[in-house]
Amino acid sequence: MSIINELKIVLENGTKDKKLELLSYLNDVFESYNKNIDDFNKIMDMLIKYAIKEKDGEVTIEILNTIAFAETYQDVKEINFDIFAENITGVSGDTLMRYIDILSYTDNPKYIPYILNFRDSSDENVRSSVEEALVELRYED
Repeated sequence: MSIINELKIVLENGTKDKKLELLSYLNDVFESYNKNIDDFNKIMDMLIKYAIKEKDGEVTIEILNTIAFAETYQDVKEINFDIFAENITGVSGDTLMRYIDILSYTDNPKYIPYILNFRDSSDENVRSSVEEALVELRYED
């Protein structure tokens, strides 16, 4: 079975443990520095889709962590992360901080206005994530 088919089956119908196990496996694959991962863009598109769709907060965070992990070790220039920018005002807490991280790891300055919306957040951790993201994106006031 291809990783795309397995990912779809597990993320749609798998138990929480199976989802977390598969995401851990993907982290290992992404960390391998192998720049020729079969169907990488499709895997990323699927992870992005399920990150928005997933209802279990722990699984959502793990999907977001896996996406951020892929950004660290793989070439994501062709991946569209706009859905995180479009949905950033609808999330909070750890999910919001991961959205901010993911958008900052793109090195795309078009996401700066979305991130700046949270610069004055009442949550100190969110403010810290924003400041780190702005440094990552080389933003200057």
